[in-house]
Amino acid sequence: MAWTYGSVTTVDDTSSHCSRLVWNAAVCLLRFLEQEWTLDSPLCGITKVLELGSGTGWLGMTLARNVPSARIVLTEPDLFGCLDNLKRNVETNLDAGVVEAARVSCTPFDWSDTTAAVLLERWDLVLGSDLIYNRETVRLLPPVLASLIRNGSKVVYCQTLYRWGAFGWDLPFYEALCAHGLRCSVRWLEPELHKPTSPGADGPERAERSEPRTSARPRDLDQRACVMEIVAAAEVGGHAARCDGDSEVRSLFSRAHERKRE
Repeated sequence: MAWTYGSVTTVDDTSSHCSRLVWNAAVCLLRFLEQEWTLDSPLCGITKVLELGSGTGWLGMTLARNVPSARIVLTEPDLFGCLDNLKRNVETNLDAGVVEAARVSCTPFDWSDTTAAVLLERWDLVLGSDLIYNRETVRLLPPVLASLIRNGSKVVYCQTLYRWGAFGWDLPFYEALCAHGLRCSVRWLEPELHKPTSPGADGPERAERSEPRTSARPRDLDQRACVMEIVAAAEVGGHAARCDGDSEVRSLFSRAHERKRE
């Protein structure tokens, strides 16, 4: 059965902090998960899900509404009103009966807190979308992912490539992942803008399923959402192998920087 996308209500504020917007990458990531969440998929048995940088909470709450077995923990740092806004959105949907309290919860998570409780648990699935946008996020997110992966968590992340043009953070993020012994593989790349923007979706289907108005569609054909799985580098003979990364991912992440040099 097709997932429903339009039931969750969030308050978007295009003039405020980026955590108060539903970004296109979140929609693409959820579409990818819908495509992958089949009866014979390992995802089918997932119960514990952690979302990093949940923003409005749209992705996590919509996932909870469509996957009855999933228990979703949404996170935001307790800064700039981000956590308060997330809690308000969750409470609004709880009061409306759109999601159940037993299946969605919020907790503060500052990525610089290496002793945070969420890092000590093993999660069936860790999700994130468009979380890299400055030097600080490039520095903080890779060790967070490395810690979660060491505990046996599966990480699926969606990044809008070339989002910041030639001065963007794609390549620094990729290199930081490698520096922390991680590698990533592309699971899905958003088609060009004149084509459907989500896996397996056509125009009429998208309209019927009422996806939210996203506040940040890519501005050109290069700015496309890329869903990747992030894992620990393979071990050889009991020792961690040197992480040279995935050539396909490096090529994708490098394009904006190569254009800058041209």
